Amino acid sequence: MSPTSPTIGVTGTSAHSLSYGDWSDSNNFEVTNGDCKVTITSILNALGTATDYYNVITFNYVLEDDRTGEIASIKPLYSVGGESGAYSEMTEYTGGSSEGKNNLSTSPTGVTHVFEWDTVTNLGIDFKGSVWIKFRAYDRINLIGDYMESGVINFIVDNAPEAPVILLPVDNFFDKNTTPQIKGTIPDPKSGNSNLHIKIQVATDSSFDSIELTKESAVDQVGWEYSSDGTTWTDLPVSGIPIVATPALIGKYWRYTIQTEDELTTGDKYIRAAAAGILI
Repeated sequence: MSPTSPTIGVTGTSAHSLSYGDWSDSNNFEVTNGDCKVTITSILNALGTATDYYNVITFNYVLEDDRTGEIASIKPLYSVGGESGAYSEMTEYTGGSSEGKNNLSTSPTGVTHVFEWDTVTNLGIDFKGSVWIKFRAYDRINLIGDYMESGVINFIVDNAPEAPVILLPVDNFFDKNTTPQIKGTIPDPKSGNSNLHIKIQVATDSSFDSIELTKESAVDQVGWEYSSDGTTWTDLPVSGIPIVATPALIGKYWRYTIQTEDELTTGDKYIRAAAAGILI
């Protein structure tokens, strides 16, 4: 057939004047990067509350796919460099109820899943600071296919041990002894596989700008002891106060005797202590 050529000089018919009726109800439709949507619904600590996050953190999340019967996979991600910082994949804690990252069911109405994050492995046993997290859901198994991401959530993770309480010397006490004993409580390390070391500082001002003495049980075991009853004392080993082997030591006692070569000068002294975890 020969191509049709336009007819020159012929005018078209003018458009009809139409009057439309009412609009239909609208339908919502979203164009997405993938077929599986992920939504984080709650973040809980080991006690099941949404506060004081440390050690193992539990995420409840929902996977939704309008294609019935599809299987998905997820990559939980975290950043310590801000919302726009570099994200790394979370290490799963496998000793609890976490469901893994692969072969996860979905449905058009959403299926709830659980992921538990081992923050000690990823962040460290003494980490304290802000983290930004998001979940990436792939619409196929084995982290392949197209994906969608949840919103970014920011919260504080505090894996650092709790602070000790100084018992001796008591506040506002005075004594001519220049090599006194400093005694305190053994705090909770907040991680089930951590022993503890203690650090003390003695300063001549309450703001600790002028520190006269710093001692750490991890550096020098001479003078350091711990006790389960406050009566029988054991030298504190280089491996730390053995809380992993004896959890009942939490709340008990440590002490340090200032050595002759470090004897204090006269005057007002201010004493503080902190604890550090050591993985076993």
